[in-house]
Formats: sequence, C-alpha cells, structure tokens
Amino acid sequence: MKKSSANTVDIGQKYETKFRSQLKSYFKSAKKTYFTYKNPDFRSSGNNNQAMPDRLIIYQGMSWLIEIKHTNSVTSFPLANIPNHQIGYLLAHKQKGHGKSYIVIYNPDNEKGLFIDVHDFTKYFIKNPTKKSITFKELDKISINANHLDIIFKKH
Repeated sequence: MKKSSANTVDIGQKYETKFRSQLKSYFKSAKKTYFTYKNPDFRSSGNNNQAMPDRLIIYQGMSWLIEIKHTNSVTSFPLANIPNHQIGYLLAHKQKGHGKSYIVIYNPDNEKGLFIDVHDFTKYFIKNPTKKSITFKELDKISINANHLDIIFKKH
C-alpha cells in the first residue's frame, strides 16, 4: 500500500519530535545550557529558503547544523532524499569553520537515529559514485547513534 504525502509529512514530524526530545533530555540531564532553533519546513511555512537545515543548535559558543531525514525503507537510505543544495549548505557551514554539520537519518525498522558528519557522508558517495543509496548496515559504520549525544556535543 502506497503512503500518502500527508502520511510522509507525519512520519518526518514524528522523527523531528523524537530528535527534539532526545536533545532536550540530553542537555537537561547534563545540566548544560544550549539554544536551538527549528527552521520552518517549506511544506508548513511556504518559505522557499530550501537550503536551510532543519535545526540550528548553539552550545559552548559553537554552532551545529542538523538536517533530519527519514525513509520508509527498512534496509537503506536513498541519496535522492537529500537534495544537493542541502548538502552544499551543510558543507559550506563546516568548511568555513562556522561549526559542525550533521545529517541525522532515522531507520524506520528500529527508529534509531544516526548522526553522520556531512563530510563523511559526501566522502562515502565520492568513493562509491555509482551508488544511489546506502544500507543501514553501512550507515552504522560511518555514523554515531543519536543516543550518544555526548559524543556529538563533546567539548571542542
């Protein structure tokens, strides 16, 4: 059965809510202060600023840009789910020394979030130019589980 686009939006919002909850819980338990801003989605706002990632996080004077993605596939994540302009924006942020940039991909099979540094993500596809997707098994090798936010937000 094919899922409707409304259902796909609901799934995306579910994972963004899950991420926000993980983030809030991590900083609260660590007793650390942070600032986060959720950029409005094009679907809900009509704002055509397509390059902006889903979330900006400021912590200890450094910025993290986070693009949250999901797929309905339980075996792999298609590269086409991340438009080039989004990857370009994340790479530019990191390369200019503005902070760190991650793509967070949620696996629908176990709902585990995987943090992938945008540079590692692009390196993978440069080394494997004919691939159109990456299996979750491969993603596990180049990512950090979202349950380990202490690794992502370690002191720089």
